[in-house]
Amino acid sequence: ADGGRQPSENEIKIARFQGAHVAKVAKKQSA
Repeated sequence: ADGGRQPSENEIKIARFQGAHVAKVAKKQSA
């Protein structure tokens, strides 16, 4: 992907969802 194009709203939603999921899993593992 070239850095010139803007991510679509859907891509942003997916990235946000994945980020929240990763944070949840990381928290569980470190506990």
